[in-house]
Amino acid sequence: MKMDLFFACYCGQALTTTLEISEPDYSADQDDESGSESQDSYDCPHCNETHEIKIISYMYGNQNISINGDSNIHESHTAPYDEDQEYQEEMDWLIHNKDSHGIFHKNMSNVENLLKLYINDKSVKQSLDIMIFGNIVAAIEGYLASIFFSTVMDSPEKIRKFVELESDFSKKNGNFELKEIFNVYDQINKMVAKEVKDIIFHKVGKVAPLFKNILGYDFGDFSWLGDAVSIRHDCVHRAGLTKEGKPVNIDELKIKELIQRARNLVNDIDEKITQVVKRNKFLEFKRQWENDDFDLFEESKKP
Repeated sequence: MKMDLFFACYCGQALTTTLEISEPDYSADQDDESGSESQDSYDCPHCNETHEIKIISYMYGNQNISINGDSNIHESHTAPYDEDQEYQEEMDWLIHNKDSHGIFHKNMSNVENLLKLYINDKSVKQSLDIMIFGNIVAAIEGYLASIFFSTVMDSPEKIRKFVELESDFSKKNGNFELKEIFNVYDQINKMVAKEVKDIIFHKVGKVAPLFKNILGYDFGDFSWLGDAVSIRHDCVHRAGLTKEGKPVNIDELKIKELIQRARNLVNDIDEKITQVVKRNKFLEFKRQWENDDFDLFEESKKP
């Protein structure tokens, strides 16, 4: 089982880490007798301070957490979760989500409605703008992940391209003996699906070449998206503050500009990738249907 832990370093840096934790003793008669202890450590990337973490998990869902021996330290954490189950649920969503274009535009419409709200308090308005900006970038990331996954996994030709051209995939999976080749071949779709799912789609410098090499789509000048991703990082991880502690420069005009750029990108991808795929599928279906229909017609003429 895993758990995400959030706490502050002595240097003031906000920290987050994912920990492996032991399952409690479910055979215990009482909750306080079911405790199972896990220990780990985490080094602050800002000042290199090492934090010793101890977690005791109980069968009714409670956790006793101490950091550097202090059980009263201010921290926050998620409920324990099974990573394999969450991974499979996300994989299922990517496989079965066939309307990434519609979902994206619905999100943008919701964002535009939020912008219409009248908020008198400037501080509250700024907080809302920060959340909206982060949401837009997340929506772009979600669309790119969904469309890339579905387009690649729906095409044996593109799966082969991914295997041949994606160097990271080859480095991870290229070491096998010749006698294993058929086992690897049988698992190749699953291996590619896992690799694609694990790509971080807001890393534009990584994603743009994938779209160009595998799907034949050229992002062109995507510097605006890289800038938006950098600002989103400040919005999500520092509550709208830069590394220097200054508020990020976000206002309604900048948000509307990002919405328009995002819509243009998504519509262009939909036109050049999704619609072409659908059209090719329709033509293939039409060809097969016509051949089948012709066969049936021929059968009907037999005595």
